[in-house]
Amino acid sequence: MRQTVRYVYENGQRGILNVDAPAAPDPRLVSTVVEILNHGNPDSQAVVLPLLAGLPNGSTWEQQAGVLASLRSLLEQQPPPANYADVLNAASSFKTLMDQPALRGRVLAGLNEQNPDVQRAAIRVSLEHFLNDPQMTPLLKVAFSNLGSSRRNILIEEVNDPKFMRRHLGVAGGAVSQDQQYFLGKNVAYQKVPDFLDNPIVLDTVMASLGDGDANVRAAALDLLRKVKDVEQRTDFRTALDQLTERQQPASQTHCRERTGRKEAQ
Repeated sequence: MRQTVRYVYENGQRGILNVDAPAAPDPRLVSTVVEILNHGNPDSQAVVLPLLAGLPNGSTWEQQAGVLASLRSLLEQQPPPANYADVLNAASSFKTLMDQPALRGRVLAGLNEQNPDVQRAAIRVSLEHFLNDPQMTPLLKVAFSNLGSSRRNILIEEVNDPKFMRRHLGVAGGAVSQDQQYFLGKNVAYQKVPDFLDNPIVLDTVMASLGDGDANVRAAALDLLRKVKDVEQRTDFRTALDQLTERQQPASQTHCRERTGRKEAQ
């Protein structure tokens, strides 16, 4: 790990990370980041990608063509690299990349990957970038309606506690490290994390999860929906809740019949 950090901050650039950031990132640091993205080993990329993932909205790194090209190459790589989840998280800092139709397709494809970390990263990117984009609405609606149990569970977790959104608001768990300070700059403004349940696509997906085959997913969905104001007044919620109750009754009735049968036998 020491060798990796030394490589990332070579040529004395470690010192630059501890002082006020210039208007644009140091060209030497940009060159090093690009080199690591293109040719670095997993250890060095494990340092760079999270740093990029923590960039705030509107960062001057958005203007670094070499970084954009390197991330695009990693996103398009087939088969996806082993650290593809980290690549998705890093790419989410760059609106230029997230606005490209082909790369949007790659993000949605990540929802169907077997790796849970990739699934989570794809869900986070989708929530952050696609929900309020009219062009993505029909695609995202279909993609979310086809989520399986594990992916629904991840979605519910992220919607319930969307702390991942703070990484682009200039804060990370309420604190900014020295290294992050270089990327973030001094003027960090607080912004409110959105309530994703306000979005119909998300709300419908969570509502549909009440009928999931996994009892844990159903329970998590019910707990989350309790946060929606006046949810009990919604017809679709009451219908789903009735169906959930009916689904649980046969098991209870069977259990009662078994107990009654045992008593009669005695």
